[in-house]
Amino acid sequence: MAKDMQLNTGIHIDTIQSEGSIKSLKNQVRALTSEWKANEAVLRANGDYQNAYKSKVDGLNRSIEGQKNYINRLKDEMKLLDTSTSEGSKKYSDLASKINNATRQMSNMSQQQERAKNVLDLYNQGIMKQKDALERTKSVTDSLIEKYKAEGQSIKANSTEREALKKRITDLNSLYEKESKQLQNVKKYSGSTSKEFSQQQTRVNELGAEIGRSNSRYRELGTQLGIAGTHFVGFRENVGKSKQVLSMTRDSIKNTASHLKNLALTATLAGTALGAALASGARNATELQNTTKVTSNLLVTGGEKVSEVTRNVAEMQKDGQQYALKYGKSQNEIALGYQDLVKRGYDSKQALGAMRSELQASVASGDDFADVVKVSSQTLEAFGMRTDSTKGMIKNTKTAVNDLAYAADMTATNFSDLGIGMSYVGSTAHQAGFSLAETSSAMGILSNNGLWKLAA
Repeated sequence: MAKDMQLNTGIHIDTIQSEGSIKSLKNQVRALTSEWKANEAVLRANGDYQNAYKSKVDGLNRSIEGQKNYINRLKDEMKLLDTSTSEGSKKYSDLASKINNATRQMSNMSQQQERAKNVLDLYNQGIMKQKDALERTKSVTDSLIEKYKAEGQSIKANSTEREALKKRITDLNSLYEKESKQLQNVKKYSGSTSKEFSQQQTRVNELGAEIGRSNSRYRELGTQLGIAGTHFVGFRENVGKSKQVLSMTRDSIKNTASHLKNLALTATLAGTALGAALASGARNATELQNTTKVTSNLLVTGGEKVSEVTRNVAEMQKDGQQYALKYGKSQNEIALGYQDLVKRGYDSKQALGAMRSELQASVASGDDFADVVKVSSQTLEAFGMRTDSTKGMIKNTKTAVNDLAYAADMTATNFSDLGIGMSYVGSTAHQAGFSLAETSSAMGILSNNGLWKLAA
């Protein structure tokens, strides 16, 4: 009797110790899970999403290891049971149920970890690093702008801000593309109704809004300064000298003004060029579609309504087909021309108004179409000729390209060289009271007399 009591007591103690060991392992998994969830929540609250995902991946790894130990301990316990007894059989079934539940939980942990790893991979591609670099650069630029303003150098401050904005907009567009890809990845692994998707969608939308604000500010500064580049500031100090040189050419310009107005507007193409344009358009259909898509995206992120962009981009495509036939340029060249205008701050209406005259000037003068677009756009900015209406842009662009085309055609210069010259003197000449015709012809005369480098 005493022996039986001793045996039963020993079995009971072993059972208690075994159950205590299993419970301890289960509690350990719970503690590990609570730990990584708490760390992740703190990091997310501070906006550090990259390290939040890293904390989740690492924490789940420890939880999975703990869960494996718990399952293995349950399996070891099963091997010790005597299933020939009703008590042993019941205990075996209980342990089997616990193993199944624990296995399902571990599978769920593995799926969570895989999703977190995929999102973390996108962060590791450079999103956070690019964001940090953007903010550091902005901080340095802002302090420099404030310094110039404090010194009374408002023009230099605006010029510095505009140059910085140009690079920032490029970087923001690159970041927008990465964040958009991440949004799709989060949607794939977490679902479109998840908290993670909502947070990422908010970041994408906020970034798009910042791009729009930056583009608006860039255009605003362009209106104030003209596209005069960094050389504008230094050249302004020599405005007296420029005024003297330009005044010497005033009479010469007036004599040629009537001819200037009618140049570059009567170019026609032969049938072979027409066929070449059509063939080129067919061969480059995919490239044309991509160019148009990028232009649409730039306009939308620049702040225009999607409905307005859709309508005006369709008009660009329609005009592009007609212009390709009439002026012998491929549809993709024309589409890239529209895109260049948009990148320079034009909205869709302004771009539509400018394109025809720029094509005519390119054909009539023989200058590269890309140079014509670039130079005429810079010149319109420098002389304050940008308007909000399509009609106004048609009129002013026609005037600008006629003046530039005549100067390029009648002197020892070209559109590209005039563009370099305008980047130095355009805005200053405009502020000094000289017209575009006077300024472009003065630069042509300087070129004829071997004095072109004085512009530098």
